[in-house]
Amino acid sequence: MMLLNLKTLNISINIAPKAYVRMCYYTNWSQYRQGDGKYLPEDIDPFLCTHIMYAYAELQDHNLTNFQRNDIEIDNVEEGKRYGDNVREVYSKHLLSNPSRGTFLRAPHGKGHKCDTNELKKILTIISTALTIEHKIQHRRTPSKPEVGSGAREE
Repeated sequence: MMLLNLKTLNISINIAPKAYVRMCYYTNWSQYRQGDGKYLPEDIDPFLCTHIMYAYAELQDHNLTNFQRNDIEIDNVEEGKRYGDNVREVYSKHLLSNPSRGTFLRAPHGKGHKCDTNELKKILTIISTALTIEHKIQHRRTPSKPEVGSGAREE
C-alpha cells in the first residue's frame, strides 16, 4: 500500500499488510525540550510502534536531506546512524529489532516549502528513496538461506 498526500507530502509504505498498526510520531525538535519532556530517538520503544513517522526531512535538488544539523542522514538510515555518528548505532534498535515494523517518512517541512514545475519528479524521487531504504532494511532483517540446488545441506 502506498499513500501520497501532495499538500504535506506524506509517504507511507507497507510491504506486507498488517492486522494491527500503531503509528508513533517523532519530531526532530523534541530533543531540545528540558527535563522529562526531552525525547530522543533511542527513547522510542521499537516493539510499541509498528510505524514511526519522523518529522522532518527536506527536499534539496530532488533529494531528501536532513533538516537539522543532528538529524539522521538519509544515506545512513540502513546503518542505524545519526548525523556525525560513526560509532554508536542509536537508531539500529528501531530500524532492525522489530521485524514487523513498517516504515513511514514525512517530508518536507512546511515552513518555506515552494512547489515548482518538477513536483512530480520530486515525488517520484522520494518514493524511490523510500523504497530503497525499505529494501535495505528488509534485507538486513532477513537471514540469508542457501538456495535449493546450491550444494548446501539443510539440517
